[in-house]
Amino acid sequence: MNNAVLLARTIDCLPAVEALLYVERERHDVATIAQRLGATDKEVRRTLIELEERYDELESGLVLKWEGGKVWLEPRHKYVQLLFEAEHDKDKRSEDLIVKFLSAKNLRQMTQKRYDGLLRRYAKWLSVSVDSATTDDVRSFLDHERQRGNCTNTIASKVHVLCSFYGWLFREGIILKNPMDRIESPKETKSHPKFLTYEEIEKMRETATGVRKVLFEVFYSSGIRVSEMVGLDRRDYNPIEKTLHIRDGKGGKERTAWISTRANMILQDYLKNRTDDEPWLIRSNFGKRMSKESVERHIRILGEKAGLKRRVTPHMLRHSFATHLLDAGTPIELVQFLLGHESVRTTQIYAHTNPHNTHYFYRRVFS
Repeated sequence: MNNAVLLARTIDCLPAVEALLYVERERHDVATIAQRLGATDKEVRRTLIELEERYDELESGLVLKWEGGKVWLEPRHKYVQLLFEAEHDKDKRSEDLIVKFLSAKNLRQMTQKRYDGLLRRYAKWLSVSVDSATTDDVRSFLDHERQRGNCTNTIASKVHVLCSFYGWLFREGIILKNPMDRIESPKETKSHPKFLTYEEIEKMRETATGVRKVLFEVFYSSGIRVSEMVGLDRRDYNPIEKTLHIRDGKGGKERTAWISTRANMILQDYLKNRTDDEPWLIRSNFGKRMSKESVERHIRILGEKAGLKRRVTPHMLRHSFATHLLDAGTPIELVQFLLGHESVRTTQIYAHTNPHNTHYFYRRVFS
């Protein structure tokens, strides 16, 4: 005869129900428990209510769970965490969870790299594993990032990543309370894009040599993003059509970007002088695909050598591309297409950067 049934017949129902749920670790309905223990449904329900009250005590290591008429026992989460942390290094625990999260999200390469970098820095900053962090821990980390000089928009982006991470942990049942529930994301500010004047463009053009000349002319005449530049291969460049095939643009979209005749000639000369047969379009000094950081450094140094008083970035050249097209009267829908923007509303911000342009077109109608 079943040991649980024997137990129920020799002592009261409560310990028998508790023993059954604990030993078998399965989900049971009331009728099944009653049948197994030779008790009535009413007795089992009364017993489960008593057990639930007992496990509600904070010092209890177990919790009674109900779902859809089924009932079962689970160890209380905080004690599982304590046991795990006593046996495992908190950094290893955090790393395992981050890897599982990124694998489950199936993000694009650049997005995954950004998520991975932030989450690993966050995990290293914590004194506990990521699944043991509290709301106060998250707030302290975000304050630390602000003190490092992060702007409001950057903080908002990091809050988004952490919300995604902890939302996944919660849905997977790895945490029982989401520390991001009481974290408010700061309102992002919309600032006008920084662009270069025509004079600054010419100063950089006169200063540029070698691969920096290639990068500068391609960026300025195409408006592509730095992530798109480093992803280009030789096969993506068509010198006849003077086009670049962007295979993995923002949001995973493909598009065609045009380059100027000047950029086309410079790029052809650059490739002719290459002695390697590697597939990537822009090659680093180490014979590898040039990284995003290296491209940004080349453009920054070029700006410094040209005597510009502000830090120049590839994205500033993209802003200059869009602003100068609009200055020349290019329809905003075409600029949207060239930039690869999904919505024209994103492109409209460039229409407000040059007050002289607004005045010029107004006077063309109302002199």
